[in-house]
Amino acid sequence: MQFDEIIKNSGLEQDFPKLESPFIREETEKGYVCTKKIDNRFRWVFTKECTAVEKLDGTNTSILVENNRLTRIMNRKNIIEPFSKQGKPFTIGILEAIEKDYFKLEGG
Repeated sequence: MQFDEIIKNSGLEQDFPKLESPFIREETEKGYVCTKKIDNRFRWVFTKECTAVEKLDGTNTSILVENNRLTRIMNRKNIIEPFSKQGKPFTIGILEAIEKDYFKLEGG
């Protein structure tokens, strides 16, 4: 069985929902702006139980780590080739996340 089939059959592949801002937006003369007011539906984001990390330029990226090795980069339902023109932003974002200790891989 191909790895892609395993992912599809495992339920790991999914279309990630759009993340909403926890901040309330208000309309101004210049358009909609985020305020410092928190939407009550998202107050949980600011609790001790929640760990905030950066969103990578709206890329909706997920990674699969097996045995402390990065084995797959995905964007929604697409598998990303890290060493391609389209994969460059994902690769940079992942390297920056490693530098910030968001996760660790084998040998690092």
